[in-house]
Amino acid sequence: MFYVAHSTVVDLLISSPKLNTITLTLKRANILVDAADFEFDRDLDLKLIQAIDKILVKNRIDLKFLRRIHIDMGIDRLSSMYRILATWHVAVLCAKNGIKHG
Repeated sequence: MFYVAHSTVVDLLISSPKLNTITLTLKRANILVDAADFEFDRDLDLKLIQAIDKILVKNRIDLKFLRRIHIDMGIDRLSSMYRILATWHVAVLCAKNGIKHG
């Protein structure tokens, strides 16, 4: 893994290679920057936010420099996991674009 400058745009890929496990992968121009796995039994929303925050802080990347967030198509679109990931994705897009709720 290598240091990524604050202003470098990166892509975040979110996948679930096995049951109750999420893999977060940061890439810059299709080059692996960092990857992290975390397991969960419940509270996926909280653990997801904590894990994403941790990988971004570790690599010194500001949320506004996430160019693309990709949720792996292998995650069932009818599952609670997918809904949580999709909601988080929309929230990030709103935050990046300065859209306020309410």
